Amino acid sequence: MIKALIFDLDDTLVSSSPLHKKAFGVALKKYKVDVYKITKTQEKNLMGRTLADVARLLIEYLDVNVSVETLLAEREKAILKILPTVKAMPGFSVLKKFLQKTELKKAVATSTYKRYADFILKKFKLQDIFQVIITADQITKSKPDPQIFLLAAKKLKIKPKDCLVIEDADNGIKAAKAAGMKVIAVRNSLFSTGQSLKGADQIANDLSEVEKKIKLLN
Repeated sequence: MIKALIFDLDDTLVSSSPLHKKAFGVALKKYKVDVYKITKTQEKNLMGRTLADVARLLIEYLDVNVSVETLLAEREKAILKILPTVKAMPGFSVLKKFLQKTELKKAVATSTYKRYADFILKKFKLQDIFQVIITADQITKSKPDPQIFLLAAKKLKIKPKDCLVIEDADNGIKAAKAAGMKVIAVRNSLFSTGQSLKGADQIANDLSEVEKKIKLLN
């Protein structure tokens, strides 16, 4: 039986991938490198990973001479300027009403950092909805490793088999399945991400369908 919901943040609750990519683009421009030259396959592989992993892979893909730490610092300056423009994903208001009334325990498990996650939760008035917030600052392994979801379940004090993950990325789906959890995948209706969503127990076209999909799995 489903006793807890664990939500991804980027491109699941809010449309943030374009902002992250833009921020890395600003950071890499200093080194005369265009982030938009990565292939679709490479971009797909970045989805769901921690920012440190994304930085490491971008350096590899674009063959740029910069450290992960320096690139992340440059990216941080850029994201702080554009983050206030972030928008909620379609169906968010319907989902929020459900989350406010349901007695299921709730967590956010995001591959981004605490500072960023706190800003998003405050902007969309979600701080009081989620009992547990797990960010990249608390983990050592990136999705598709299950570490982040297992930590969320532990903090919620709910067995993994009784947790349901809501994700948008293949790496997140793999991580949830590796943790022994059910998964609802939410399609990104704003732009193509190249995600197959293979392995999800249910697929929602947007966040407004999540409650219905949960009932099908319970």
